[in-house]
Parts: sequence; C-alpha cells; structure tokens
Amino acid sequence: MTIRKEFPAITNHSAQGLLEAAITMFYTGYNRFQVLDEQNKSEKYNFEAHNFSSDEGGILFIPPNGTLKNFDFSIFRIAAYLKKNNIKTAILSFEPPSAKFYNLFTRVYTPRTVTEFFDLLSTIKRSRIFYRGWMHAYIFGAFLVKTYSDTIINIKDWNFCDQERYRFLFGELSCHDFAGIDYIFRRAEVIFSHYTAEETNKWAEEYICNPQKFIFLPELCDESSFCEPVDNSTDIISLVWATSLPPTCFPEDMFPTRTIFSDTRLLSKELQIDYIVSEGVYEKILREKKQYLDILYESQFNPYFNLIKGGALSPHLLRNYHYGFFMFSDSIIDLRLIKYAIPSKFAFYMEAGLPILVNEKNKSMAELVTEYGIGILFSDGEVAQLPYKLRNYMPDYREMIMNVCSFRKGFTYQALGIPGLV
Repeated sequence: MTIRKEFPAITNHSAQGLLEAAITMFYTGYNRFQVLDEQNKSEKYNFEAHNFSSDEGGILFIPPNGTLKNFDFSIFRIAAYLKKNNIKTAILSFEPPSAKFYNLFTRVYTPRTVTEFFDLLSTIKRSRIFYRGWMHAYIFGAFLVKTYSDTIINIKDWNFCDQERYRFLFGELSCHDFAGIDYIFRRAEVIFSHYTAEETNKWAEEYICNPQKFIFLPELCDESSFCEPVDNSTDIISLVWATSLPPTCFPEDMFPTRTIFSDTRLLSKELQIDYIVSEGVYEKILREKKQYLDILYESQFNPYFNLIKGGALSPHLLRNYHYGFFMFSDSIIDLRLIKYAIPSKFAFYMEAGLPILVNEKNKSMAELVTEYGIGILFSDGEVAQLPYKLRNYMPDYREMIMNVCSFRKGFTYQALGIPGLV
C-alpha cells in the first residue's frame, strides 16, 4: 500500500494544511513547501527551524495537529499543576483554550494560518516542547521530534488495528500514523503514556528502543477537585459513563460504543445508567443527530437512561452516582488498546469519589481494583448478572468509597509529580 508523502501546494488557512506541511517536510527532509493563499496564489515558504531553548520560556504545549480537542483535558490538567508550581507554560494552537482554562498558561498563541504557526514555532522561547499525540496526529509529533530532538511526546492511544483497516476507517492521511509512531518510539527522548510497563516494554522490543524512555503518566487527579462522599441510599443503583461517545454505527470490534449501548439497554431495566459527555461533544451529537439517533431516542423514552451534557473537568456532576464504568462486555479485536491502559476517566471517577466497575480484561485497572478495593471486577459472562452482583455488594459499598478516598490521595500530580518534565 502506497500513501502520499508530499503535497505540491498547502492550503494556508486550514488545519489540514498544517498536517500536510508537516508530512511533506518529514519525508522530504527539506523545511520548505508551497503554500496557497486565500486568492489561491502559490508561493514558497521556508521554515526556519530555530530552537530558542530557554529555561525562562517554560513548557510549550502543542495539541494534536495544532488543534485542541473538545473532549481532551490532559494538557489542561498538567498546565494547572505546573502553574501551581510556578512553572511557566505556553500553548500554540489554532483555537484558544476556553475561558475556564485560558489563564492556566503564561502565554497563548493562536496563529491564523499554517505559515504563522510555523513562524511562531521557530521563534517562541521555551525549555521543552510538549506535544499531545493522538491517533491521526502522530506524524506531526514525529516531525516535531525530527526537528526538535528534545520534544516530549504524550501518547494517547495506539495498537488500534492493522494499517489496512486503519486506512478504510480514517483515510489516507491517517495512515502516516504508522510511520509517525515508528519514528517517535525510536527517536524521541521522552514518551509519556497512560499505558503501564506491560505494554511499553512490548513496544521497546518491537521498535528496538530503550524501555526507559517510556514514562507512565495517565491523567492524574487534582486534589483540589476532590468531591466529598455523598449518601447514595436510593432505591435503584446508578451508574455513569463519562465518555466522548463515538457513534454506534462504528465497527464494534474496534469501537466499544455499540456493545456498551446494547448492554446499557439490557441493564437499564434494573439499573439507572447515564452517559455524561462534555459540552463540545454534546453539541456535536445534536448537530449530527442521525448518527446518534438510537442513543437520543433511548434517552428520550427510557426513564432509566439519560444522555447528559456535562462540563469540562467537573467531577461534582458525577458524585450522586454509585459507580463509574468504562465498558461492560468487551468486543474489541485488539485488546492491546485497552488491556494495560489507565484511561482518562479513571482520574475523573476518583475525583468524584466513585468506586468503579471494571471488566477483568482491563488488566492494569483490574490490578488496582484488587489491590486497593476501589471497585468491582466482572467478566463478559457476568454482565447480565451485574444488577444482582451490585446489590450483593451494597453492604460493602461505604467501605469501597472510603477506599477510593484513600487511594486517590496518592494518585495525584501533587503526590506523584511528572518525572521527565519537572
């Protein structure tokens, strides 16, 4: 399978143009490309890759492909921690952070064009670049590592599926992720991820690189966001899923939404189950209503299921539920995507004070549940019996809450720090 590695002309006023420019420079090795202006006129742009490294400049954050995602808050969590420790930060993004997060950064840069983005990248003073990697955005991270060797990469997800399926689902541009990951794993000095050593050691073997470069950094709790336990003595047990909610029309052997929704319909006859999504995701669902019609219909007519618009990093919205969950029965083909991962919603549930429900296939989370008593494990075969199982655990529920409150104190940025960054 061949994929395009060079673009003859880049549209200057588009986020895709930034990705195409990075792809072109990464593969050709030349820091120049042709750019089209708003009048469709072409001119040559030379990227002067100066490295204004300075301890006074602080950490420069760059989101995936230079664009903030409306359901990813990891950059903001880290920036908040750094601010409390009087460490300067900046962010370079086509879109500015929302008002809630804007003041976390010492400086905010919002270029209007691709060329302005690269001009800023080459002139902003910083001590390190911190790039938030994401599927469809790893080749941009590879370009940064190739250009600025001290770039820190923060991996979101990988091991999703093979390249043929990846191309079918996401298109040709996304297939550059495979070359991007290969370069990042082999060449980056520091790689943060939410995967535990069981997975990153496999990467080190596969890509023949030093396993020490992989640093376990899931999203951690902020102790200032801890919610106090509440009395959840209601007649019906309630569960919540904090989610970015891909549509159920996506293939279920790679996206869990369809299976989770099917299990939700089954279980919501005996349990209250709600999905909470960020404001940006909720608005997207309403705009693309046809893709979410089944979920919207269920929310409208099932009294034991609700789709709820949440807020950015607002754990208090979850505190009246009994449990947070990640999935029910598992349908994902490549378990490496989730087996040894601690996903972002884990910290969110801990901040809310919620015990968690974990499928035993999620090995890393299952170990935490077993060791610290912060939730309940179940197998695929036990999903239908979950209401019965949860009722039997109710005498121990208060103890689980206390275990969560104890565990989360040590699962914070304040307690663990950020090795390799601070």
